[in-house]
Amino acid sequence: MILKKTDLPIVFFDRVPDKIEAHTNTCNMEAGMKEATEFLISNRHSRIALINGPRNMLASRERLMGYKNILNLNRIEVI
Repeated sequence: MILKKTDLPIVFFDRVPDKIEAHTNTCNMEAGMKEATEFLISNRHSRIALINGPRNMLASRERLMGYKNILNLNRIEVI
């Protein structure tokens, strides 16, 4: 890998590639999506869409999981 050969410190933010050893700075996407969805539900919204990133990204999968979990807990259909 070219990055390893540079001998420079590397830090990835949120979009962390698989199989690369580097420092990372990430947030809990699942918890953030749960909080956002709960906020909408608490304000009487029941038709809540999720526009998400690519399915192969961990952050996208985590957001989807948080979204689906909260909708299911509140008996709101996931479409």
